[in-house]
Amino acid sequence: MYQKNAGGWIKHYDFLILDAIVLQITYILAYFTRHGIDRLLAGKLSDLYSRPLYVSTAIVLAVSSLAFSVMTENHKDILKRGYLIELREVIKLVLTSTVFVLAYLFFTQSGEAFSRLVMAYFLVYGIVLDFLARILWKKWLFTKGVSDNQKRHILLVTTREHAGELAKRLKIHEYGGLDIIGMVLADGEGELYKTGEKIENIEIVTTIKNLVSYIQNRWVDEILIFIPRNGLDKNRSEELEDVRKAALMMGLATHDIIDWNPDNDNMRTVE
Repeated sequence: MYQKNAGGWIKHYDFLILDAIVLQITYILAYFTRHGIDRLLAGKLSDLYSRPLYVSTAIVLAVSSLAFSVMTENHKDILKRGYLIELREVIKLVLTSTVFVLAYLFFTQSGEAFSRLVMAYFLVYGIVLDFLARILWKKWLFTKGVSDNQKRHILLVTTREHAGELAKRLKIHEYGGLDIIGMVLADGEGELYKTGEKIENIEIVTTIKNLVSYIQNRWVDEILIFIPRNGLDKNRSEELEDVRKAALMMGLATHDIIDWNPDNDNMRTVE
């Protein structure tokens, strides 16, 4: 039966937990930077948690950051992001959390009893520490290998001519978040390639005619398609269209690779 990996925030729950921990640590550092770092070094956390306003603000901070991450999918494609995109997403998270806290203080008329310097320090520390935490966590994940729950299980559909080079490029450039579970040759298997054989160590798992039945009984997250213009005859094109319709009915994403050739690593997809 068709299965799909957990998506959205559930897929990256580890980053949600990481953000929550880092932002609370940041809040503690910000508080004691304002009220005396020597108290923190002396282990006097009670200075913070004995003040109801600061405790309630910490709760608002945790809830707002969690809500923002879930509603905006702040962690979407996090394993594939570069440094600048990651920094942008961290800034959005920390800035939004800060705005929520300031709004809470305003509407509860508690602003005078709360040091605004704490939130200023929080904003600066939060961006730096959460950015570093995410980068280090991603490096650790890639070092140990991305877990199966975070990999996208991809089925590749292409032609005999492009199968080998395309598979090679995808394995090189998609890092640890991609698991190509099989390949289907949309223009037929031919004499060289048949079901059960491998191209670039990726098995040809079925024929285009039997692909719908295959995805109904296997774990597949997405179908990635690369068919050059005029690459299929009418019958093969109709079979591929049947696959697209069946995938849509099952809620299975299909992506068409565009603007790619074997001499160009740049690749764009459209869903």
